[in-house]
Amino acid sequence: MTRRYGENRDDMIKIKYAGGLGNQMFQYAFAKMLKQNNKEIIIDSTSYKNDGLRDLELNIFKNIDKELIKDSSLMKKILFKLLYGNNIVQENESQYRIMQSRFFEIDNVSIVGYFQSAQYFENIRDYLLNDFCFEENDLGLLKLINEVEKEESVAIHVRRGDYLKFPEIYGNICTIDYYSKAIEYIRERHNDIKLYIFSDDIEWTKKQKVFEGAVFVESNKYTEPKAWMDMCLMSHCKHNIIANSSYSWWASYLNKNNQKIIVMPKRWDSYGEANGLVYKNCVIL
Repeated sequence: MTRRYGENRDDMIKIKYAGGLGNQMFQYAFAKMLKQNNKEIIIDSTSYKNDGLRDLELNIFKNIDKELIKDSSLMKKILFKLLYGNNIVQENESQYRIMQSRFFEIDNVSIVGYFQSAQYFENIRDYLLNDFCFEENDLGLLKLINEVEKEESVAIHVRRGDYLKFPEIYGNICTIDYYSKAIEYIRERHNDIKLYIFSDDIEWTKKQKVFEGAVFVESNKYTEPKAWMDMCLMSHCKHNIIANSSYSWWASYLNKNNQKIIVMPKRWDSYGEANGLVYKNCVIL
């Protein structure tokens, strides 16, 4: 007998998507973990309907679980609200990027947060590697993938753009000194490395002496450029030096090289350190 929505269920969790691609991937991974633990997931992606800058981008992945990205029906949302009201649990900012175990002990609530800790989904990494599978059919992208896989390639992500507007939050973290030490750390272990620079301000990176001799990955290297292609290509490099950015964090996490070195900054932003973002193969500088 098929059970109707709201009938004898006491294990429903509502997840609301927000932010850019990297943040969405954390929220999806959290939802996937809950689903694997037999929770019924209600999806709310309405925040993007009136957002002129961002969209829900998770459908770029060819194996994505459609149930976890499709906005739940209005009827489901209404029933959820009727049954459980506005029962909302907010991620605790004082424990930002630390797994909050209380989320495993509650049901029938809306959980609001970014869930930026690898500990939430460390037991389902293989599922996520399958789900977050890119459509690698762009000829320019395929050429670059072939190139980086033949070399001792190091993907370096430099994020400036919107971060420059909020120096009190993101400033003085991924400095030139950080990148210099990170490159040196990997070079001490692999003396034949080839640097690949990814940035939202590629012209600025070209002027930095620390990146001399590197390959600067510009959008014109792709046949039909898409915003996700840098993440895809970074994930194919042998090693990663990431910025304090969920975008490059996921690129490094999707890197399947068992011998990879991932360098990340100790401090992530003004709210605190990387904490739960640290996983196997990571080096903190």
